[in-house]
Amino acid sequence: MHIRTPFLLSASLLAGLWAPAPALADGINAAAQERAAHIVQTGIYYYWNGGDLKQAEKDYFQGITLKGRYDIVENSFREAAKLQPDRLDLLFGVASAQVLQKDTAGALQTWADIWQKDRQGFEAPILQAAYLTALENTEATDKILATLARSHPERTQAYQDKFARATRTLALPIRTTPNPDMPQAQHAIVVLGYALGKGGVVQPTLLKRLDKALALARLYPDAPLVLSGGVQQGGITEAYAMAEWLAAQGIARSRLVLEDLAKDTVGNAVNCAAILKDLGVRHATLVSSASHIRRGLTVLEEATRNQGLDLHFDSLVELDYPRLEDAEKITAAERVVVYRDLMRTSGIWAFPGIQQ
Repeated sequence: MHIRTPFLLSASLLAGLWAPAPALADGINAAAQERAAHIVQTGIYYYWNGGDLKQAEKDYFQGITLKGRYDIVENSFREAAKLQPDRLDLLFGVASAQVLQKDTAGALQTWADIWQKDRQGFEAPILQAAYLTALENTEATDKILATLARSHPERTQAYQDKFARATRTLALPIRTTPNPDMPQAQHAIVVLGYALGKGGVVQPTLLKRLDKALALARLYPDAPLVLSGGVQQGGITEAYAMAEWLAAQGIARSRLVLEDLAKDTVGNAVNCAAILKDLGVRHATLVSSASHIRRGLTVLEEATRNQGLDLHFDSLVELDYPRLEDAEKITAAERVVVYRDLMRTSGIWAFPGIQQ
């Protein structure tokens, strides 16, 4: 995603940001629209880059005490929605920011408000159903799905199927040793990256993932390795660093497929799914950390299905918990994050028109 720098406001423009704006003859308030766009762009910049909270309070959010960069994101969309109250996409942005701040109850209420304004809409109530499923509130989920099934039967069934697959994935055992029973043919190994250190240094967590990937690569000598990670440090992406490490261990470069654009788990899944389709594989083993594997598998399966694939998945983890028993426990917080990224991967963007 191309990230633009935040709009820099002069004193006069800053004063004008909060002043009443004239409406055009056709009812479109152009000045409010422009101000809303500037505020939203500020929020998205902070989403990716962070920044000076006190300066943001001074420049954009007078009277609001900001607690973190996601607070800026939420308040950016909230203030923009005040300027353009008919734009439901801005309210979706508020809800997504609330999820980022672990205010799931607030997000559920925001989606309920959106649904009240658009009773024929689908995305707000299906997001409610997804997060209520994550919170294991079966009664509330069933009520929403029953309502949606009357107006959107096919889409509702499709999402019920997605939720069922996510439930199965969350129940899978954690595998810490390579599975020797995967097919040798039409099999790919997908390795998810991890943040590099300063200057592009491979961090211990990623080294442990690579050790697991190396064991798989030797067990399945014909399998390509899809290395996913596009966040750079020192001009080096995670994918490039992984490829260099594996090549140094004797893995042929012809087996290494670099996915060097993804900035997050959803990007990993979407980009890797397209690569897996090109490779023509029918089986894939995902390598990541134990704390990340259930989310990674859930979104990768969703992304490959979006590509028209029906792959058989396996996994291998580096154990980033003290004990295996700890890794196998699933918290409500993890389920929420899994469903958050599932819904994004399914095509319901977190910030509609701006950020998946």
